[in-house]
Amino acid sequence: MGKNIMAAVLQLRKILPPLYCSLCSPGHEASVGRCMSYVNLHHFIQRHKSTIKKPIEKNIDIEKHYDTEHGSEFSNVHIGQLSDYSPENEESYKYINQNSVHISDNDELASKDSSSLIQNETKVYENEIKQGPTPAIGITSVNEVLGNLRRDMYKDGQKVNTETVGSLLPKESLNSLSNGRPDVHGKDEKFLKNTYKTRITYTRKKSCSTDIFTKKKKIIVFGSERNSKKVDVRGMSTEEDGEKTQVNTDSHQTNKPSEAGETGSPNKKYNKFSLGLKEDKKGEDTCTNDSLPGQCSSSYCKNAIGIQTLSSSLADQIFSTVTPKDAQEAQEDLERSRDHLQAHGLWNKESSVIPDYDLKLPPLEDPDLDQHFRVIAEEQCAPYKDLLNQLVGADLPYFPSEWHFYPGWTRYNSDGTYTQVDFPDCHAIVFDVEVCVKEGSQPTLATAVSDKYWYSWCSQCLVHPEKEHSDSFTLEDLIPLQSSDTSQHHENRDVPRVVVGHNVSYDRIRVREQYFMEGTSLRFVDTMSLHIAASGLVSEQRTLVMKNKNSDKKIRLPWMFVGCQNSLNEVYKFYCRAEDLKKSTRDVFVKGKLEDVRNDFQNLMKYCANDVKATQMVLVKLLPLFFDRFPHPVTFAGMLEMGLTFLPVTENWDKYVTAAESEFRHIEELLNKELVKQVQTALGYMENKQYEKDPWLWNLDWSVPKGRVKKLPGYPNWYRKLCARTGEREGTPEPENMSTGLQVVPKLLRLTWDGLPLHYERHYGWGYLKPLYNSINEIPQSKIPPVDNNTIKDSPCFPIKALYEMCSGKKEYPEDQTELSETDNYSLLVNEEDWELCSQNQTKNVKTPKQESKQEERLRDIGIPGVAFVPLPHKDGASNRVGNPLAKDFLNKIEDKTLSSHFGDLAELVLKTTKTLSYWKNNRDRIKSQMVVWHDHHNLPPSVTSADGYQKTGKYGVIVPMVVTAGTITRRAVERTWMTASNAYSDRIGSELKAMVEAPPGYKFVGADVDSQELWIAAVLGDAYFSGEHGATALGWMTLQGKKSDGTDLHSHTARNAGISRDHAKVINYGRIYGAGLRFTQRLLKQFNPKMSDAEIKERAENLFATTKGQKGWCLNQQGEEQAIDMNYPFTGEPLSRKQINRLLWEARKNNIEATFDDVVERPPVWIGGSESHMFNCLEAIARCEEPRTPVLGARITRPLEPYYVDDQFMTSRVNWVVQSSAVDYLHIMLVCMRWLFTKYKISGRFCISIHDEVRYMVSSEDCYRVALALQIT
Repeated sequence: MGKNIMAAVLQLRKILPPLYCSLCSPGHEASVGRCMSYVNLHHFIQRHKSTIKKPIEKNIDIEKHYDTEHGSEFSNVHIGQLSDYSPENEESYKYINQNSVHISDNDELASKDSSSLIQNETKVYENEIKQGPTPAIGITSVNEVLGNLRRDMYKDGQKVNTETVGSLLPKESLNSLSNGRPDVHGKDEKFLKNTYKTRITYTRKKSCSTDIFTKKKKIIVFGSERNSKKVDVRGMSTEEDGEKTQVNTDSHQTNKPSEAGETGSPNKKYNKFSLGLKEDKKGEDTCTNDSLPGQCSSSYCKNAIGIQTLSSSLADQIFSTVTPKDAQEAQEDLERSRDHLQAHGLWNKESSVIPDYDLKLPPLEDPDLDQHFRVIAEEQCAPYKDLLNQLVGADLPYFPSEWHFYPGWTRYNSDGTYTQVDFPDCHAIVFDVEVCVKEGSQPTLATAVSDKYWYSWCSQCLVHPEKEHSDSFTLEDLIPLQSSDTSQHHENRDVPRVVVGHNVSYDRIRVREQYFMEGTSLRFVDTMSLHIAASGLVSEQRTLVMKNKNSDKKIRLPWMFVGCQNSLNEVYKFYCRAEDLKKSTRDVFVKGKLEDVRNDFQNLMKYCANDVKATQMVLVKLLPLFFDRFPHPVTFAGMLEMGLTFLPVTENWDKYVTAAESEFRHIEELLNKELVKQVQTALGYMENKQYEKDPWLWNLDWSVPKGRVKKLPGYPNWYRKLCARTGEREGTPEPENMSTGLQVVPKLLRLTWDGLPLHYERHYGWGYLKPLYNSINEIPQSKIPPVDNNTIKDSPCFPIKALYEMCSGKKEYPEDQTELSETDNYSLLVNEEDWELCSQNQTKNVKTPKQESKQEERLRDIGIPGVAFVPLPHKDGASNRVGNPLAKDFLNKIEDKTLSSHFGDLAELVLKTTKTLSYWKNNRDRIKSQMVVWHDHHNLPPSVTSADGYQKTGKYGVIVPMVVTAGTITRRAVERTWMTASNAYSDRIGSELKAMVEAPPGYKFVGADVDSQELWIAAVLGDAYFSGEHGATALGWMTLQGKKSDGTDLHSHTARNAGISRDHAKVINYGRIYGAGLRFTQRLLKQFNPKMSDAEIKERAENLFATTKGQKGWCLNQQGEEQAIDMNYPFTGEPLSRKQINRLLWEARKNNIEATFDDVVERPPVWIGGSESHMFNCLEAIARCEEPRTPVLGARITRPLEPYYVDDQFMTSRVNWVVQSSAVDYLHIMLVCMRWLFTKYKISGRFCISIHDEVRYMVSSEDCYRVALALQIT
């Protein structure tokens, strides 16, 4: 493989996502193998010395470094449809040009009619489907698919004919391999081991002999010159250019050695497995050979490191145009990789393998993988680019003089007249919907504009006040954009249409056709997402902008001129240099009712139309910028696909919401009663002032109002505050509405942290009180005030003696007791967004006063002699105060008994009840506000009504999630409910949310989940950066081949080095990958085990960083190299540590050579010596280059984070962007590939949702196996 062009990013079992049906077998996973990746790093790094690549100081001449034969992703031909845009030619500029690849291949693509690939469905299979209920999806991998086929094909050792074979899977076909390629696959073990009939040659183009980025891999076959043909039992039959591949059985008639001297085997034949239909034509040869579909081989291919790679057959199909480096360079890289892996104890470790399969993939649109994806992505998004051209390339029509108050759509003609229409008859519109919030979530009115007409829409409820209002939603309540009625079979379904809006997901959930079971060709373009990707701000920048906006003293930093916040008003001002939009009118929709909207209809309709016009003006300015910064068509096509999220539900949704709410209310009531009991118990401490000796109750306000008191006389003030002050129960001496959020509750429950009482300090928040001495007798008497004499009248005095007595029986914790149980899962940081926030909130250490005893925690002196206050750990850092120790962030501490109660079981029950209520309490409003549209049965498609399991009394509905397709600067999709949903827990009400998404009859869910996606993306970047070989770095090896069983996986390695549990190590690893620093790691270690001293935590964190990220090193510049050579200083060209460079300078001074550190080194520094050093060097090199881009699709970082505007600031966010944005590239590639396969093989289904590294599709039951295979191929 090339040094900086990875032929593949992972071995097959890592890159292809594990598949499972989310309804039938969610626990099953599959590891099948590696597929496409082309990690091009040549736009930001170059080879330097032997192991280090440094950012290029000047722009690379793309034309000189571009391999015109194979079509790099940065070709002038393919860079940006809008790369010629400039303000000077804005008027005449054609804003969106068709990609030249699409234009040049127009005729070819047109000739490849996918319908010719699939003609007849196997009748046997249809009969089998009709005879019984739809089988569950038991398939989770290609191995199982092929295994099932093998069992079906062989019955009692007898072969079956091809007709039976063809009926085993739906829509399969027979075909053979093309005649033009020699037979080099499917041989026996001997062939697959060390006696290959292939040789890998290393070539480098003479014109670019110094450019490592033009290297391609080429496999040359030696020995046989014949044109061998193979039998393709499960092949993909296609008709292209009028020719159909024929079945040929000549090469498999006998078990004789081939002409090339290759040994044949009757049990190991080369077979194919396909998505296509069987084509049963008369006169076609019938294959009766006994080979198995997708034959498994016990041998496997591996690289020089010993990492299993794709089988030679798959590699030949996918990477036929890739040429590896020359032999000498490969040997140098191998030696360097060996030394690196040996240093980390990973060289010659046994690696796990999986069987190889010979699988015939669908024919690519171009031999070069990048060109293939360019072609299919451009084919998918080209119609919508043409439609966008209509919007941005024409002047808008004038506003209507008066808006028509009529239900449904009205079109305003250029002559001043208007016409009632069923839906906008133009295929490209800018669209905005307004909702009267107090009346529900139904749309109230809307406006739209095309290049020809203005349109307006009014709801029935707005125009007809007598219409009964309903809380449920039906298709009739929504806005049609494609159909005249609610029928799901309309003639405009397959006509491409595009709708543009700002935060268009808000408008999309109110569009009728988006709730149809079968998808349409309508796509949505969100100007807010385009802006966030091109000019969005990170959280720190948004904070600075808001602070600057509200400050009298304004500052203008360079990045403030190229970015802004996300609202339409801010974006409009930023791109159009215009005044503020008047938003005060919007208050009518927020605070008013439908009657208020009717009374001010003309003004409100004009307000809505102004938003539409502003959105179109933003689109004109923003779209060229977006395509210039995101030139690869996969990015735009992937965003269009991400905008089609769709979640079907049944009547179980209503049952779920009702049951969860009922159970929540019931348990909440029980909790309230239990808390009232605790209050009544604490009230009894008034007798004889027992509260003065209680470490929890001592500082409550026990004073009783003097004089005549009508309400609650004789009760202490803290108790009076808990009783009702208004309403029917006013003055009743019984607390009500008790909740764990009240500040008094932790005191009433006598909560402890590791057995020490909790205490609240206004300045520090919640913490615990810790004795500073072994006994109360060790406290200097001068510091202890008299027991019965307070320095300030009525000021409570802490019961020091009670605390020391309580702790006297408490055992000391050994200093080496640091590991917690394996089940002690740390859940403070629940998802990747939390990590992103935490890594950006690293705070400076706060200096604490020295105590007389050994300092172990962040001790605070709060004026209690012999007692220190220790703040509870906050998930966002030491500078933040904990406001409620019973919040969800501390659920794990309740589970591991760190946070407990001095009272024992009674209070423990309260804590567990709090945990049970936590999920629904935090998510109920978002879940209950989901907009569910229920279908009338006569509107359901036949695919549902004719399916087994359909019930006429059942309810079938759809939820359209409000997904922002690029909600962060990394272009990751954002949604508040579904994309943040946790896994189901039996002890948390409502946590089964995701299980409520159910496929309707006739459909099934098929999904894929990538294991540790961002971790292996970071690892493969490091491998590409180091030597261009999979597993060349310790991180890459552990990610690909590490095993939990023998402690060679990444998390076990970190746990061993840090002396913590593997679960905690996983949290630290992801935090480090996302840019968390040493202080952040120290804070996590402290939270994982508060018993460790600060010194020990610091030591462990530093050791962990030294073994993982490494230490800083510097490359010598020309002066430094010359100086080292002159003094015979041992120098190999590798970067040196600070200690080594200081030694060099010391030697120079002895020779009367004066030089400073900066005189002999090059900036910036690099990381050396760690298992992840090369990965971090790669990420930082990308982040620091002049135009940071993702390695695969060439997506540029948002403008406010480019080095030109921020210099070295925001490095954590920039490094994090490289990994997360690359993960989004991978997702977009997957979505585009799946759309291509769905179209090519006429698979009935649609994309549902993607959550982080998961994708889910709803597909026809008869196509579920083909979709599983399609996901494996993808």
